[in-house]
Amino acid sequence: MMVLRTFVLATQVFFLMWVSSGLVASQWYVAPPPLGNDSSPGTEGQPFATIQKGIDTAGASDTVIVLQGPYVENIDFNGKNIVLRSTDPTDRSVVEQTVIDGSKAGSVVTFAGTEDETCVLKGFTVRNGRGVNGGGICGGAEEQRSQARIEANIITANVATGHGGGVAYCNGVVQNNTIFGNSTAGNGGGLGYCDGVIQNNLIVGSADSWHGGGLAFCNGSIRNNTIYGNSASYGGGLYGCGGTISNCIIWGNTGQVGDSPNVTYCCVQGGWAGDGNTGEPPRFVDPDGPDDDPNTYEDNDYRLWVGSSCVDAGKNEDWMADAVDLDGNPRILQGRDSLTVDMGAYEYIFSGPTEETWYVDGAVSQSGDGTSPETAFGTIQEAINRTSDAGDTVIVTQGIYQENIDFNGKEIVLRSTDPTDRSVVEQTVIDGSKAGSVVTFAGTEDETCVLKGFTVRNGRGVNGGGICGGAEEQRSQARIEANIITANVATGHGGGVAYCNGVVQNNTIFGNSTAGNGGGLGYCDGVIQNNLIVGSADSWHGGGLAFCNGSIRNNTIYGNSASYGGGLYGCGGTISNCIIWGNTGQVGDSPNVTYCCVQGGWAGDGNTGESPRFVDPDGPDDDPSTYEDNDYRLPAESPCVDKGKTDEWMWKAYDIKGNPRILPGPVAWEVDMGAYEYMPATLTAAAIRKEESGELRIIRITQPGERYTLQSCLDLLVKSWNEEAIVPSEGSLTTWVDPDTAPKWKFYRIEIQ
Repeated sequence: MMVLRTFVLATQVFFLMWVSSGLVASQWYVAPPPLGNDSSPGTEGQPFATIQKGIDTAGASDTVIVLQGPYVENIDFNGKNIVLRSTDPTDRSVVEQTVIDGSKAGSVVTFAGTEDETCVLKGFTVRNGRGVNGGGICGGAEEQRSQARIEANIITANVATGHGGGVAYCNGVVQNNTIFGNSTAGNGGGLGYCDGVIQNNLIVGSADSWHGGGLAFCNGSIRNNTIYGNSASYGGGLYGCGGTISNCIIWGNTGQVGDSPNVTYCCVQGGWAGDGNTGEPPRFVDPDGPDDDPNTYEDNDYRLWVGSSCVDAGKNEDWMADAVDLDGNPRILQGRDSLTVDMGAYEYIFSGPTEETWYVDGAVSQSGDGTSPETAFGTIQEAINRTSDAGDTVIVTQGIYQENIDFNGKEIVLRSTDPTDRSVVEQTVIDGSKAGSVVTFAGTEDETCVLKGFTVRNGRGVNGGGICGGAEEQRSQARIEANIITANVATGHGGGVAYCNGVVQNNTIFGNSTAGNGGGLGYCDGVIQNNLIVGSADSWHGGGLAFCNGSIRNNTIYGNSASYGGGLYGCGGTISNCIIWGNTGQVGDSPNVTYCCVQGGWAGDGNTGESPRFVDPDGPDDDPSTYEDNDYRLPAESPCVDKGKTDEWMWKAYDIKGNPRILPGPVAWEVDMGAYEYMPATLTAAAIRKEESGELRIIRITQPGERYTLQSCLDLLVKSWNEEAIVPSEGSLTTWVDPDTAPKWKFYRIEIQ
């Protein structure tokens, strides 16, 4: 204990002696004339007129503070370890207006090469230099290079006849600078022969005659730089940089990387071998600026857009904890997905959820950036990968996409161009090519995640050959809606769908199979409603559904087969308003069946054993096993019409055809059993949409030459119908917009005149 106290006391004595020795750093000030005068004492009130006078006067560890203004000088540190800075290097406008102009009379800033890391040049615009090496900043010579820190400067329009148009022979930290529009006749248009740490710089629009338009022969650590639009005969981005190159964006140069082997976690145009590297576009905010000219670098914005592949894609390192990016923001921020550093000079600032729309078109010759139909991605997975997991929507153009896609836990909407149009759904195909489940979820997705309006086919997976919602212990809450799910196989469970605990509605699920349980659906404990589940098979339990313990309602379950419970098996939740018919065994080990039409009869409130009398269950080809052309709608005389149990959710829901879930039948305003609502002769199919504009819009299939009387009411229980309009047919599809935008919901009926 005594030893510790003696040590502390000795330290205090040493400190007092150091202070009393008079080694206190001084500050010197420089301002343009008439305020500045080199005959002045260089104080804040009486500053020098030239920067060189401030340097010459300063002693070791002193600071020279330069006020805003133009200084036409070629300055030399002469080996002094001092700080030379503008009044506020963190303020971009101050840096832009504190200018050292070399007037093409030599390098703008020269170091002796002996300076150490306590020497600093910070917060200036360094321009119009012309020297042998380092037209902007020369750090000494090849054999003796300065360790000075070059920070937060704009280094532009400098020329070297030898090497390093912007900077040469600086072996200290070069960070947070904008280095653009420099050139050299030798190597390194932006920087040449700088072997220190080069980080968080924007290096753009520089050129040389030989090697490395951006950087050449810089053998230190090159990290988190954006290197763009540079040119050279060899390696327009960088060349001959033998140190570590990481977390950089190297894009849009005439040749990206030359003779620089250690490139990792970088975005390199054309791709580059190495851990963490990507060849996907960086997606800058505005790389050609407001003037749409990429060659005017001053106004270009190289910050990252939310959907950039460079966000959260770098590799975290210890130095970043106390570092800032080129904008002065913390070098590591919470990004789109994680607390991982971004590639490039700028850290993306996540300001909360954003909603973006992305486009996919398999017909494009080359994938674009996905921001418009004209620049669509070529694959669905590209679009999913680019989404921000913040309510984004991916819209997929009609076509066949041979992919096995993975949502990767993202809360996005993936849809076809029009999920309400059956022909669009049929022609927007995700084909798994028997290479795995067609669609895979992580199991963490919530109800805002949606898959809507696709034909999902030819999958082969362990569980969920068509759609796998995760795993037994973690199941997705995503909504599976208005899809055709067919010809999928599971070697485990759920031929069509497995482990989906969200809403599964308005899908046609047919011709799937499994070696385990649930030919159509297996182990889905959410709401399963308004689906047509037909012609699926399994080896064990539940040809249609198995071990689905949520609410199973208003489905038509037909023509499925299994060893036990061809219709459904082991579904312990509520089963209501369903038609379960024509299966090899209807219901097994599922006790809560009510208001259902079950072949052979079934005990329970509202159940019937009478035939549903489908319109045409074997289709025009008279083959009940070709399910695509079979018609499972109900005629007026069906015992399933008006015989379901009406629940509150139905008043704002639609059946599998897009018609209101409750329509007036021959007997009463009651919901029908099965996936289809009976359509009276005077009431033709209508799809009602609530637009973002507040419009209530009706879209329906029509015949040319017809005229329709359109009626509406606000409450089907009151049954007070008002005539809205007489609408002439517009051809095969007729649209009518209700001028009354006030109601959130409205019900319509259409009569043919």
